[in-house]
Amino acid sequence: MKKTISILVSFIIVITSIVGFSSTAFAKTIEGECGDNASFVYDYDTKTLTISGTGAIGDYSRSPRPWDYDEEEDVAHNVKIKNLIIKEGITSVSDYLFYNEGLKSVKFPSTLTSIGKYSFALNNSLKNVKLPKKLKTIGDKAFLQKYNKKQKYSKSVTIPKSVKKIGKNAFGYSFDYDNVLQKFLEPGEQPANYKIKGFKIYGKKGSTAQKYAKKHKITFVVK
Repeated sequence: MKKTISILVSFIIVITSIVGFSSTAFAKTIEGECGDNASFVYDYDTKTLTISGTGAIGDYSRSPRPWDYDEEEDVAHNVKIKNLIIKEGITSVSDYLFYNEGLKSVKFPSTLTSIGKYSFALNNSLKNVKLPKKLKTIGDKAFLQKYNKKQKYSKSVTIPKSVKKIGKNAFGYSFDYDNVLQKFLEPGEQPANYKIKGFKIYGKKGSTAQKYAKKHKITFVVK
C-alpha cells in the first residue's frame, strides 16, 4: 500500500512539473513594466510588442530589456519582435532599444518627441518609415542600416517639420556589421559607413530634414 501511495505521489509531482513547465514554455503572451510609467505586452503568435503608458520607455542600453529576460525568475523569454506598436502617451524611445531587432513594422504615437541613438539601427526590413508630427530630436545613427552587397535596404523616410535635430548618419547610411573587415578594426575603431544608393528623404521645404539631406547629398523630396 505504501509503495502504491509513493508511486502516486511521484506521479502527481511529475504531472504538476510538466503542467507548470508547459504553461510557461507555451505562454501566448508575456507582460511587465518597461519604464516608470510604461508597460509592455508581447504576443508570441503575432510576434508583436505593444508598449503603452506615459513618458519615456526605460533605458536598457546597459541591462537586459524586460521583454527579453525576467531577472527575478532568471528566465529568458526568447522573443522575436517583428511588429512594434508604441501607443499614445509614450514620449521617448531610449538609445539602442530596438537595435538589430529584425523589425518589419513600427507604429509610432503622435506623442513621441524623442528617438535615441541607434534605437532602430540595423532593421533593414523596416520599410518606408514615416515619423510622427511632434517628433523633435533623432539621435546619432538612429536608423542606420546593416551593410549588404545586394543593396537590400529601406530606401526612404518621411521626417516631419517639427524635427529640430537629426544626429550623425541617422538616415541614408549603412555600416559594416557582419563583414569580414570588422575583424581588422583597431580597439575603439568603428566599422565603415556606406551611403545607401537611391535613398530618399521626404519632408517640408526649409526643414531640418532638408538641411540634413543637403549636407549628406541625399535626394530630398518636398512633401
